Amino acid sequence: MIGRSVDRVDGRIKVTGAAPYAADTKIPGLTYGYLVTSTIGRGQITSMDTSAAQAAPGVLAVYTPFNPLKLFAYVQEQNDERFPPLQDKEIRFFGQAIGFVVAETYEQARDAAGLITATYQQQPPVTEFPGLTLQKIEEVEEVKGTQALGDITFTASYTTPFQHHCAMEPHATVATWNGDHLTVYSVSQGALLVQRRLSETLGIDAAKIHVLSPHVGGGFGGKWGNWAQVPLACAASRALNRPVKAVLTREQVFAMAGHRPMTKQTLQMTCTADGKLTSIVNDGVTSRGLGGNWSESVANWTLTTYASPNIRVTKTIVPLDLGAATV
Repeated sequence: MIGRSVDRVDGRIKVTGAAPYAADTKIPGLTYGYLVTSTIGRGQITSMDTSAAQAAPGVLAVYTPFNPLKLFAYVQEQNDERFPPLQDKEIRFFGQAIGFVVAETYEQARDAAGLITATYQQQPPVTEFPGLTLQKIEEVEEVKGTQALGDITFTASYTTPFQHHCAMEPHATVATWNGDHLTVYSVSQGALLVQRRLSETLGIDAAKIHVLSPHVGGGFGGKWGNWAQVPLACAASRALNRPVKAVLTREQVFAMAGHRPMTKQTLQMTCTADGKLTSIVNDGVTSRGLGGNWSESVANWTLTTYASPNIRVTKTIVPLDLGAATV
């Protein structure tokens, strides 16, 4: 492999536009879903007015926490959201799914979604570490004299900002039922994760769920789990007995489809004069969005990366009012 080029098996069809993606799926009778998202970062929904949306041309259904699709609680812990969408009125982060409009065309669903209004009981969200500037990456180095555990001590502090995956292909799902069997065309880096999650939240046997992910137009970890459009499209398709397609907008991808959390690490290493490590202290801090369970393995890799006889590692997780973090 080293020294010679290797063809990517899907390279030609991707660069020529021949590769099919989940959103390209065409099924007779296809309908279109559009997500409504929260405009606050923390609080409770007190009311929603959907009357104009329900009366809009082509609209088949409007779902909200006041008129939800039935979804069971998530049991398995994955790198995605902790809660199925529309099952309660709590707002955990800005851009959270609070509604789902299904219509005969994409434009009808989108326009009707824009007619929905929501009122909230707001609370101030916490969205960053105290005292940190998210855009700034800091590196401070200092070499000190002889210490008890070594001849040289090195100390440094590093911070990294939030990162978004920004794949070219947006997150998309097309769902269709044949009796009690579900076929899902979905953008995913883990088809089995989609199957397992849908099995528990829809309450059906996993053997009755067929997940297809034709090609992934970039993922980088952001398409590892399931996001709100997946269970909503599947549940709405079952309720309406029609195929449903749901594609996140670019803004929705940034808000609800995962992010890499910010980190701060403080490192102190000692070594002998000839460079042999004698001790490492690595204190790490990272965030976890309240929309999910996962957090970055900050500092943990020090335990397996460096050959030092003395290592101490700490990891502190700061909960923030953000969507789920992912790899």
